[in-house]
Amino acid sequence: MIARSIITLLAAVTLASCGTSSKSDPDASAIPLGPAEIRGALVANTLYREGGDWWQSWEYAGFHRDDGTMIGRAWWPGGAETAVGTWEISQDGLYCRTWNNHWGDGAYGCFRVERSGDTLIFAQTENAPGNTETYRYQHKPGNPFGLATD
Repeated sequence: MIARSIITLLAAVTLASCGTSSKSDPDASAIPLGPAEIRGALVANTLYREGGDWWQSWEYAGFHRDDGTMIGRAWWPGGAETAVGTWEISQDGLYCRTWNNHWGDGAYGCFRVERSGDTLIFAQTENAPGNTETYRYQHKPGNPFGLATD
């Protein structure tokens, strides 16, 4: 009888934990950015993100210049890669970019941009190559990673 009660209690706790979480979705509060807001967020500032497991961790930082050029650096244990590219805001208010290497397949691609706190969310449009549909970057004022600015 006691064993059945314990099993029933464990089953109830397990089922309750499968319900909706009380945590809010950080993207739910994201607001779309217009062309002037995108430009203001990017010019002379850095986008940063990191990922991977501890044995395959990586980091990325990308600095956007006022002249429509950018420099990015990705690094991981045992290696690093740097690239340059161009960026612009399209007539329909999308962030568009091209890298001079294999990032984004080296192809021109555009993204819708939203802000949630200090996170900028770049959602791919139909022509945006990449390895994920949405990129989330921490917005870092200035050039904290010392990426070349000349």
